[in-house]
Amino acid sequence: MEQKVFAVQGMTCTTCSNTLFNALSKLPSVKHVAVCLLSEKVLVKGSNLKPDEIIDMIENLGFEGNEIKEAHILDGEVTFELVGDYPSQASQSEICAALKKKNGITDIEFLENPNLVKIVYTAEALKAREISYFLGEITQKKISVYNENTRKGDLIEKQQKTMKMWMKEFLLSLIFTVPIFVLGMIISHVVDSEDLTSGKVGDKLPTYNLIMWILATPVQFWFGSRFYRGGYESLKNGVANMDVLIALGTSAAYAYGSFMNSYYASNYQTETSMQYIEASHSFETSALLISIILLGKYLESRSKHKTTDAITKLASLQTSSAILLENGSEKEVDIALLEIGNIVKVYPGASIPVDGAVIEGDAWVNESMMTGESSLVHKTKGSYVYGGTMNNTGVMHVEIKKLGKDSELSKIIELVENAQSTKPAIQAYADKISKVFVPCVMLFAIITWSIWFALVYSENRDVINMMKDMEESKFVFAFKFGISVLVIACPCALGLAVPTAVMVATGVATRYGILIKDGESLENAARIKTVVFDKTGTLTYGKPKVKEFRMVSESLKEAEAKELIAAVEANSEHPVAKAICELTDNIKKCQNFKNIDGEGVTGIVDNLEVCIGNTRLMNRFEVEIDRHLDERKEKLEYEGCTVVFAAVNKQVVSLIALEDQDLVRPEAPSVIKELKRLGYNVWMITGDNQRCANKVAEAIGIPLSNVLANCHPVGKKSKVEELQYQNSNKKQNNKTYISTNGIEDPLLGSEKKIYGGVLFVGDGINDSPSLAQADIGIAIGGTDIAIESASIVLLKNDLKDVLIALDLTSVALRRIKYNFFWAFIYNIIGIPLAAGIIYMWTGVYIDSIIAAATMACSSIAVILSSLWLNRYKPPQYHN
Repeated sequence: MEQKVFAVQGMTCTTCSNTLFNALSKLPSVKHVAVCLLSEKVLVKGSNLKPDEIIDMIENLGFEGNEIKEAHILDGEVTFELVGDYPSQASQSEICAALKKKNGITDIEFLENPNLVKIVYTAEALKAREISYFLGEITQKKISVYNENTRKGDLIEKQQKTMKMWMKEFLLSLIFTVPIFVLGMIISHVVDSEDLTSGKVGDKLPTYNLIMWILATPVQFWFGSRFYRGGYESLKNGVANMDVLIALGTSAAYAYGSFMNSYYASNYQTETSMQYIEASHSFETSALLISIILLGKYLESRSKHKTTDAITKLASLQTSSAILLENGSEKEVDIALLEIGNIVKVYPGASIPVDGAVIEGDAWVNESMMTGESSLVHKTKGSYVYGGTMNNTGVMHVEIKKLGKDSELSKIIELVENAQSTKPAIQAYADKISKVFVPCVMLFAIITWSIWFALVYSENRDVINMMKDMEESKFVFAFKFGISVLVIACPCALGLAVPTAVMVATGVATRYGILIKDGESLENAARIKTVVFDKTGTLTYGKPKVKEFRMVSESLKEAEAKELIAAVEANSEHPVAKAICELTDNIKKCQNFKNIDGEGVTGIVDNLEVCIGNTRLMNRFEVEIDRHLDERKEKLEYEGCTVVFAAVNKQVVSLIALEDQDLVRPEAPSVIKELKRLGYNVWMITGDNQRCANKVAEAIGIPLSNVLANCHPVGKKSKVEELQYQNSNKKQNNKTYISTNGIEDPLLGSEKKIYGGVLFVGDGINDSPSLAQADIGIAIGGTDIAIESASIVLLKNDLKDVLIALDLTSVALRRIKYNFFWAFIYNIIGIPLAAGIIYMWTGVYIDSIIAAATMACSSIAVILSSLWLNRYKPPQYHN
């Protein structure tokens, strides 16, 4: 299945994102769609995807879309930017002529921007970097690789462009709205109405009314056209969004004024001059509404920009060039032209451009962007460095290991950007409400009009007295309430409640070295009652050393046995395997390597079958272990060691005992104590033996009753599943459970304690099933597979961050609930007041102008509420 990402401009609320989701999901080639509202991106997965078809669909919905392509150079085509003045027509011809002489270049094209040149070349004959060097020589200009959608700061630029667009629209609308405001709100109250309407066009229509009509028209149909387009596209797709309400409300006001002006122009004479002025006030209403809404859109886009601060700050760490060491010389080249294996030089004070290994020199590096830890890290030969970190002192030569989207910084940015792609269940409720919200508001506006028109034309004495006080006609008096209802209702606040909080929370988490990969984790945090830890590499450092290597067979020499064992273990990432590999420097080639979860590894070395693992693995391959060897194993396990056997051709050749260099992490006891104080039930599950597991549990304060040892990876997952289901009295229907030894047991879990949600913390490949099964999976450092399976990743490799992650997710969930409260309370109070429910008794209602301002403020209030999360400070935990 292929994947494509598109940038989309014009999304303002959850209805917009739902419209995109529903429409794109209907395309035959599309299998999966994820719309990111705040980062304004759409992720599409499917087969035989057609970008033009997808872009056409996006644009048909009233948005602007374009494909975001990879930063890597693909398919032998590259676009270079010539930094500096535009080359003349003659210079372009000279450049093309020179490039065509270069071996491997097949096509050259200067784009609409004369500083951009697209070059197609044969990759096998020529490297893009060589073209860059050559282009720099013939133009005497600095050359950089250009890609419109992946340049550094692209997200910032798009958001700033959107903000400028809204501000420009607002300021231009003021050219017409300010005179309308002055005429309607000031002059009409200062100048006598008879004098104001005395001048007439053709002795029929007052000049005052005509001026107001002329000024309001461009505001309604030029600046308000985006609301008409958005509303039309929304209705065409079977939904009604905020644009529909704005278009209806302003059009109703404008239409009333136009109708009355046309009526006056047909020689209709009013009873009083005030009725002329009153009719012109509808133009004031429509124009002011649109201008105020444009201002609100600007303020909303500005606030949304602040929610993506974390992403933009991370993006700013990406450097655009590097010092490449090539053929004994140094050259500054665009980072997109680098390749795996190249050597780059990093000077003091410079940002490290790539992920790689130090092959020469040493330096102190600031890795706070990666780990959240401000302390400098000393890097020497063999150390690994990350792109985007800062070299404070020293000079280093770094061999490139990862580039582009594979770098750690790119992965972090991608995780943070995609955090809002998965909708928590709480967001689904908001989506359902938003879907019916606009039709309900329209129905309520019609009911409001019906009631007020009925009261007005039934000559209700109280209503007539109110009309006289307001100096309004019957129609205008009744009409204004329905307009206010249409204008004040705001589904956008509901739509922004979840994604803005998720975006800010994930950004805050990155400051502390915590990556929250999806919004669902925030909601699940409230249900967590049980915290389950893996042992090796999580509660302990996972850096064992060989304590005893005992030969039990004379068929091989000890050195030969170590070489055979290390050859197989070299293919495993388990900490035990890495410790065993240190027994010899001669690593032979292994064939048919197999990793058997929870048991050990096997392989063929020098045509010999080699098995290394625990007793279960030996039983699987029918390897006999004598009584004395088994007694020695039990004694070593009692001392807290991990014991494995090595067999060659089904004959035991050695016993290997390993112990942790440091038994437990120093922060582990205080973390366990704090979790228990907070009311969490803490478990430890391990594939290690019971004695070793109990020793660790006693050291850190986990009850022995909550320790599960000798546990197969499938058994770990099964235990997590068992803890998740609350079945003290209910049977599991259609469920098959796996016992801790990996055997299916349909009766397992028929009677269980009530533990609620489960959080699992692990680091290894064998933890990935449990990390995926848990309500929240936290990977602490560890392997790529474990990180991929987890919903939260701790970059600092510090157990205290488990506490911070739990606290932050709980705080973020509370903030989402606050957002919903403000969004709901605004509509619950605002809409009835706008409808004039208490007007007859109190004289209080919300005028349409105030309603427009309030509507804009509601979305801003929700965004500012989410931004409050930026003030988060984690509780202080001490070892």
